[in-house]
Amino acid sequence: MKKIFFAFILFLGIGFIGWPVANVLAVGVAPALLDIELYPGKEKQEKIQLVNTNLSDETYYLDTMAFEPKNNEGIPVFLMDKKDTLSEWMIFSENPVMVPAGSSKEISFSVVVPNEVDSGTYYTAITISKAPAEIVSTSGVSMEAKTAVLLFVTVLGQTNRSFELIQFAPSQGKHFFSSLPPGFLMSIKNTGNVLSIPSGAIEIKNMFGQTIETLDINPSQGRILPFHSRTYFITWGDDVADTFKDQWMYEWNNLHFGYYQARLTLQTESGINSEYVNWNFWIIPWRVFLSSGMLFLIIVGFGFRFLKVFRPVKKKLV
Repeated sequence: MKKIFFAFILFLGIGFIGWPVANVLAVGVAPALLDIELYPGKEKQEKIQLVNTNLSDETYYLDTMAFEPKNNEGIPVFLMDKKDTLSEWMIFSENPVMVPAGSSKEISFSVVVPNEVDSGTYYTAITISKAPAEIVSTSGVSMEAKTAVLLFVTVLGQTNRSFELIQFAPSQGKHFFSSLPPGFLMSIKNTGNVLSIPSGAIEIKNMFGQTIETLDINPSQGRILPFHSRTYFITWGDDVADTFKDQWMYEWNNLHFGYYQARLTLQTESGINSEYVNWNFWIIPWRVFLSSGMLFLIIVGFGFRFLKVFRPVKKKLV
């Protein structure tokens, strides 16, 4: 059975007097994200599935809402007062939609790209709510729960797929560590006019040139919209409490020592390696070395004391 995503619940303001603070929306939607590629003048039909998890029949209203990514995090920020271009190209086969209790229903919609339109990626959010947008905006209700599906439409033609690496370094930005770094930060700017899904790997080698780890830079397939930047965190080690005991245990359980090189390889959309960046660093588990050295000195001290106490006494010859 297709997995149902309860995606992107939006809360838009507060309710008027006599309404609850939040109008609960128990609806599932799949998929949570749609990608479409079309040439100018072409049309494509897609479907979304609504699942009514309530015990009674429900009527849902479909609409669109503009959004932009938040800073470099890739999290969508929904814009109530802005209309996007893509919403003007969309036609829903049915709106509103009645879904019986405890059942699901497929809703189709068409995207019709005009003949005269620039190539690039256009995006919007398809929203599902229990009240029409015009009623919500005019009745004084300023809070209405919505579920959203993110829609990306790439208009083909004169597309430019390019990116620029802005930053690559361990998350602390250091060259010396006492244990495995928690991970690496990588910032990329999409300099093209279509969305980009970075791919590649970080290969970590020790001082002998042996590869000890290979990390996927984008396992969740996080995308970057045109002319936006995004920062990715690639996990390697763990975040550990800043106490001597916890740090010592982590150093001991993940014992590494010496000179290391992290080599980032980025790939283009066609899979060709396009950029290589190295970050060199040292791992010196000084807590383990310090405690081991102290233990060694204690053992040596007791050894000398033992030899001194139990050294056989030479008897003088008469």
